Amino acid sequence: MKKFNYPLDPILKQHEWEVDTLKTELMTLNQAVNAKQDKVDKLMSTVRDAQRDVLNICRENAIIDLSRKALIEIYLREQCTQVKVAQEEMEQVKQLADRAFLQLQKKRQSQKGIEKHRDRKKKDFDSVVMRNESLEADELWLAKLSAKR
Repeated sequence: MKKFNYPLDPILKQHEWEVDTLKTELMTLNQAVNAKQDKVDKLMSTVRDAQRDVLNICRENAIIDLSRKALIEIYLREQCTQVKVAQEEMEQVKQLADRAFLQLQKKRQSQKGIEKHRDRKKKDFDSVVMRNESLEADELWLAKLSAKR
């Protein structure tokens, strides 16, 4: 009996490997996005805390010398700049993750198309094999029948 051999199996295997690679890449990028988000959150918390402290000092009508006030403003500006830079880095990684996700979706769609094609060809092959086996059985039966006569 003949065995089904799908000529696109190597391409299907390659797609499977590429899907696995893209999944790993996407997982790594998502972890990086989460880490960047954590960094942004921590920096924003630091800025909010510093702003709250400055606001409390102002409410208490505390006298702050100009050099200390300048240092506080520089510190707050620097922290805000760090937040902005961290947000931009996070957005860049998010864009990479989005592209990787789209690539993964395309590769999976292509893989499913090949798998459906393989399944149709396998079904066609099985039908031909069954038809041939049926014809052989019929011919054998007819040969036995004519040999008995």
